[in-house]
Amino acid sequence: MRSIVLLLAGILVGCSGSDDKGTPGPGGDDDDDDDATTESAHTGGAPGGGIDVVAVGFEVFATLEADGTLTSYTFDGATAYAPLVILTFTDAAYFSATTAADQEGHFCTAAALMAADVYTDVTPLVKPAQIPTRSQALSQGTGTGIDNAILYVSYEVALNVLEHDCAGVVDAEKWGADGALLVDPFHGARFGYGFGKQTDYLRAAYLSDGETTNDYLEKYEDAMMATYVAINDANGDWYGYDWTTTILFENEPDTNQVLADDQDYLIPKPISFLPVGSDLPEGYLSGNAYWYQDFPLLDLSNLRDGAPQ
Repeated sequence: MRSIVLLLAGILVGCSGSDDKGTPGPGGDDDDDDDATTESAHTGGAPGGGIDVVAVGFEVFATLEADGTLTSYTFDGATAYAPLVILTFTDAAYFSATTAADQEGHFCTAAALMAADVYTDVTPLVKPAQIPTRSQALSQGTGTGIDNAILYVSYEVALNVLEHDCAGVVDAEKWGADGALLVDPFHGARFGYGFGKQTDYLRAAYLSDGETTNDYLEKYEDAMMATYVAINDANGDWYGYDWTTTILFENEPDTNQVLADDQDYLIPKPISFLPVGSDLPEGYLSGNAYWYQDFPLLDLSNLRDGAPQ
């Protein structure tokens, strides 16, 4: 799915595209596939002929500067991609798929800037200010966690949705022939994003039954961060939950070019040794959604409430 996402997300300052080979996803694959994280027997399908959307996930791709600013990144030194949020809308069958091929036809994506109406760098909240956080494990009653986690850096913005591929994919009867009734509420939505120490809840997404570690974690874990995503819920509450893992990769600071090894895999940049709340080094951020928010937990009419103007 990653290469499809990047094609959609080609909001360019330069003039050609690239694939981010080597960006991994939950499940331990070192390819461009995002593995499913939950199970369902639902088959998709809806009265209007498209998929029955049940959830949305969020991922960010950007260069992280040393001062916490998010800015553009490049793979080839010529094409600069703006820092982007990718929204993935899915039906329930998406989560029982085990390969990218199986996921085809069960999702659509939208590309959004973390800015108002034009491309700008994204500046962080000034410490000690940060988005409020809650532990997903504590909220679910599924394990231990930390509420009010201290973050390395966080952001509060209004999303600017620039393009999507949901037309003809989602249920037209429910979301309109062009998918606008689905996507438009997220344009201008209040959005919070923050990075903290990896949590047990998110780490477990990479483990099979009985595993305590694996080759994938040994390769990438030191570069992983828990990523807290905040959108208004149905009650209007706005908290960042540890929904996503982001990996920090090496880049060339002067050009923001993402660096790869001799096998064309991105090079993880270790940050696990950093104390809680310290500053992060510069690098390329690649998000990977684990939790997808269920639509019954959202009120699409209130997503913009409280958004920065």
